[in-house]
Amino acid sequence: MKIDKYKKFLEAVSISQVSFGSTTIHLFSEDELSKGQIGYSIDSNGKPLTGNDEGDWKRGWFVIGFEDLCGDPIFIDLEMDCFPVFTAMHGIGHWNEQEVAETFEGFVGVLEVIAGVSKGRNTDALLEQNPLSSKEKRAILAEIKKIIPNSSTGFWENLLDIELWEANLPVNHKPKLPK
Repeated sequence: MKIDKYKKFLEAVSISQVSFGSTTIHLFSEDELSKGQIGYSIDSNGKPLTGNDEGDWKRGWFVIGFEDLCGDPIFIDLEMDCFPVFTAMHGIGHWNEQEVAETFEGFVGVLEVIAGVSKGRNTDALLEQNPLSSKEKRAILAEIKKIIPNSSTGFWENLLDIELWEANLPVNHKPKLPK
């Protein structure tokens, strides 16, 4: 069963949450996984909430955690062997998934990168005292792109508060100062 395969992957993960500024990404432990499906694939009585129409929660989607700023779910697609990871805004009447990593392994790799740069930046107050420079943001984004080369990095750019203009500059970019 694919859920068992995911649980084996989860056993090897040492990160249960990563905080950066005002956002924390929580990964459910194996014991929390069943409860984590309530309101997404099933209701509180165990009745399925899935469908096949556009905007429905899909049968293969399995919630593995959430981000706490907006409370949006983090989920995988069990119907795909590599378990791509998605998020979607909740509370808008339909589900419009956004891929955050093409594999669960890549997702964990990016979380490890974020965990590394979040030291001393895991609250708004600490991040304000120790902000990332544009150069640091670009270097982190370049590292993320190496880990998940086929996924959009929009979710991670939002988490790291990377502006579009920063994301498109090369890591070694040196601004030209006026004379």
